[in-house]
Amino acid sequence: MPRFHYQAKQSPTRMVEGTIVAENKKSAIEEAGRLGYYVLSMQEEGEAASHLFFTKVGLKQTTDFIRQLADLLESGFPIIRALDLLGSQTTNKILKAAIADVRERCAGGLSLSAAMAKNPDIFPRMFVVLSRAGETSGSLDTVFRRLVVFNEKQLEIRMRVQSALAYPILMAGVGFVTILVLLIYVVPRMAGIFQDLGSSLPVPTQILLWVSGFLSRYFVGVALAACIACAAGWSFYRTSQGRHYIDKFKLSLPVFGDLLKKTEITRFSQTLATLLESGAPILEALKVSADTADNVLLKEELSASIPAVKSGDRLSNSLSSSRVIPPAVVQMISVGEESGQLEKTLYKIASNYERESDQLVKVFLSLLEPSLILVLGAVVGFMVITILLPIFEISLSAK
Repeated sequence: MPRFHYQAKQSPTRMVEGTIVAENKKSAIEEAGRLGYYVLSMQEEGEAASHLFFTKVGLKQTTDFIRQLADLLESGFPIIRALDLLGSQTTNKILKAAIADVRERCAGGLSLSAAMAKNPDIFPRMFVVLSRAGETSGSLDTVFRRLVVFNEKQLEIRMRVQSALAYPILMAGVGFVTILVLLIYVVPRMAGIFQDLGSSLPVPTQILLWVSGFLSRYFVGVALAACIACAAGWSFYRTSQGRHYIDKFKLSLPVFGDLLKKTEITRFSQTLATLLESGAPILEALKVSADTADNVLLKEELSASIPAVKSGDRLSNSLSSSRVIPPAVVQMISVGEESGQLEKTLYKIASNYERESDQLVKVFLSLLEPSLILVLGAVVGFMVITILLPIFEISLSAK
């Protein structure tokens, strides 16, 4: 029977490793559970690591690993020795297991790129392609340096977008909670006061009281329905048809759609330029660029361009009818192909669109923040006015 190597938690502070003989992986996991272990990974001997709860290591962690590996290779360390050293220093258990797996496969005769390919959840396809290109050209450390620069650029873009959206998201969350508190706790207490007044209530106040009463009585059901709707929406988004429809809708949005498009073009240009500069074949580079694209429309267009390029057509011609890549970008790619400097042209495209993306982020935030304040203020203001309306009417009738 096959043997399975596991990593697990025996207690909140104690990690354990061991080997279990079982008929299959499921039986091995069940056996570890009977031993009182909380399994983190279960790997059949001779098989790539399979992680139950975490299928990917963060981009920053893999970037740090590649940077350190490049330093060691540049210093003259053999690949096996470099992997041993990095594996012993890595604190992330999942990455540690992946490095150990790569090390064992390299020691068994596989190339570094082939060993990385056996761990696709940890090392994306771009890592494998660049590693293969570096092995072919004999400049693995130089190629890894380019990969580090590329990853750091992606991390920078991601952090810039996250920091830009943090304040609007916080504002929306606080506003939503405030409105819920008013509807569920404040308005019902005002309803008793209105009943004591004994006069007929204005229509807006009646509507507000009905909404408040409905939420107060059926809050759990409403929350459950909202969760089910979100889960259904996420399930639809995960289908190919749903992803295509939603990604197309996002690109059609004013300002935000333009921002997404420029961000996608920046990522595509940087990815393709990095791969081509490192010596990757154009077809392989296009496949990886398609894999790394977030928007399914761009992914489909890049994938559709591969057969045309394979048959001898130029990349610019195959992208000429693109719905995502603007004609100006296609024209620049054509100029780069004619001049034999496609990589430099792609880097220039990425730089230009990154700068335009930064400007659009500022425009988007300058519109988003006041819009949120306006909407939240309008909702809260409406609630306050509808609560005060009966009081105003009584005051006027008393005069």
